[in-house]
Amino acid sequence: MTTAATLPTPTHEPTRPYQLLAPAIPASVRLAREFVAGVLETAGHQGLVDDARLCVSDVVSNVVQHAGTLMLSVQVTDFGDHVEIAVRDDNPTLRPHLRAPDEGGRGLLLVRELAAECGLNLVWDGLVVVGKCLWFELRSQE
Repeated sequence: MTTAATLPTPTHEPTRPYQLLAPAIPASVRLAREFVAGVLETAGHQGLVDDARLCVSDVVSNVVQHAGTLMLSVQVTDFGDHVEIAVRDDNPTLRPHLRAPDEGGRGLLLVRELAAECGLNLVWDGLVVVGKCLWFELRSQE
């Protein structure tokens, strides 16, 4: 069963898609962060690396801590003038939500602040929801 998340309609054709599939364990937070940094550095987006590391760390940490799923995936799509990063898990029932910072919920607030755009898409297998995908877009300030 292959499913795909629907991301926002791009303004340019993607030039380089990359994907990481990893277990939903704490060590995968670092793995995802380094994967995304490596992709962005290789693609010439060095100026986005710090923000991407922070956002990916927070989103993947949320999956590891709260999604109750065995696997997660991280997809990076390079559109030349911007990148889209999507983190997917296979638990559609537990959806991320913003919490007040005093509740320990700064992660999604940081993603909203750093990203040009962000959102949550449900993943369908044709009949039922089988997962969710939190995505965000980063643009160079150059």
